[in-house]
Amino acid sequence: MRIVLVVPQSNYPSPPPCLDLLPQGFAYISGSLIANGHEVTGVSTSYDVSGDSGPVVLERYIRNAVLKSQPDVIALGAMAAEFIFLRDAIAICRAVAPNTPIVCGGGIMTNDPTAFERLRPDFSVMDEGEYTILELLDEIKGGGDFDKVLGIAYWKDEKAVYNKLRTAIKLLDEVPFPDYEAADVKNYFAMQNQSDNYFHARTRVNPRMLPISTGRSCPFKCTFCQYSTVEGSRRKYRGRTMPNVIQEIVHFHELYQFNIS
Repeated sequence: MRIVLVVPQSNYPSPPPCLDLLPQGFAYISGSLIANGHEVTGVSTSYDVSGDSGPVVLERYIRNAVLKSQPDVIALGAMAAEFIFLRDAIAICRAVAPNTPIVCGGGIMTNDPTAFERLRPDFSVMDEGEYTILELLDEIKGGGDFDKVLGIAYWKDEKAVYNKLRTAIKLLDEVPFPDYEAADVKNYFAMQNQSDNYFHARTRVNPRMLPISTGRSCPFKCTFCQYSTVEGSRRKYRGRTMPNVIQEIVHFHELYQFNIS
């Protein structure tokens, strides 16, 4: 299937550019989609330098991506702080592709399920989404039974239905490596430097910063953190094996020659 994947711009609705660290959630979803034969077209507004307002840039990028790829599904997601971004992005998607299903994920859908009813995408993916999104796409393609897909919310008779969350992914080594191409990673690297006024400026000359996650979740329950809202196996810390982490480091260094992780 053809998927348009909309990457959040964390300073929205301010005009881009925004040089915050690449969000990993979307990258893992993109990596899972590509590894399973889906075609991903990314929408990333963070490195636009036109000077236009955030909403104008977002509408232009989404419209161009939809016209170019003619997607079967549009997927997006973010944390709660990007609610306005998601609200506007979903409205734009409805306007330019009214018959295309919209799937929304990210921390906002996991930690505030009522966001599904406020933002009103067609589906939401809650908690870890690498396998959930694949099952959901199979059912969308086949017009199937959404009741059996764990970890999603959907609409039935105009009412929101929240399925049971799936068990946390235990074997993290089996999860495909993230894919950053959808986030316009080359422009992300090109715009980093050691002398600008952005919050994430680095002292290293020609910094090329890329995140690497060695595990997931946390055993603690700090009240300010999203993990205070999850229970059971989803809160238990799970680590990757070191050979798998080293393999990812080598993989991305060969691709991007990053020098900060």
